[in-house]
Amino acid sequence: KASSKQPLPQDLCDLWDFASERSLAYPAMSQWVHMKLGNLKRSAEGPDSPKLPAPVNDDDLVRQVEDEVDSLISRGRLEEALALADDAFVGGPPDSLLVQIAEHPLASKGASGGAASDIMGQPSESLFSLSWRCCVRLRDKQLAARVVLTQMHSWSLEAARDAVDRCCCHLATSDPARAEVDQWRGRLERLSRVLAAVPS
Repeated sequence: KASSKQPLPQDLCDLWDFASERSLAYPAMSQWVHMKLGNLKRSAEGPDSPKLPAPVNDDDLVRQVEDEVDSLISRGRLEEALALADDAFVGGPPDSLLVQIAEHPLASKGASGGAASDIMGQPSESLFSLSWRCCVRLRDKQLAARVVLTQMHSWSLEAARDAVDRCCCHLATSDPARAEVDQWRGRLERLSRVLAAVPS
């Protein structure tokens, strides 16, 4: 009996190679990639392909990814932690992980964004830090407002004003956090005008 296996399409082979290479550094991600692409590969090969052991439960993989993200965060490798979470979770990192990264002491450093100053006019290493980037991605806007109000003091003035403006757009006027956000919006606007008037 002739085998009914068909050669794998080149685009599937390319996808397999790319995904496998990207996930090598993260065991949980690598396991997920091989589980998902393995199913696709077996479907493409036809009904005579050998049966492989059942994949582990997705909840187990989620826990493994979260453990690896926690490990990266604890070692200060925040950009890697965020990249892994972006790759692993279809809808992006859950709010709990975004908050964990945003509140890390190193998150306000971020990548160099050129000359910038924090909200008190002191030199800042980054115009839009990793902490800011995580805050603006939070789905729970009340949670986002809380984190913004606690973290913005280490951000550039531009980043702080942007985040507070976003909070004002998303929070209802009846929201308990809105009053404090509005107060900070006014303060930052006045501070911006004062700094703009100071000769450089």
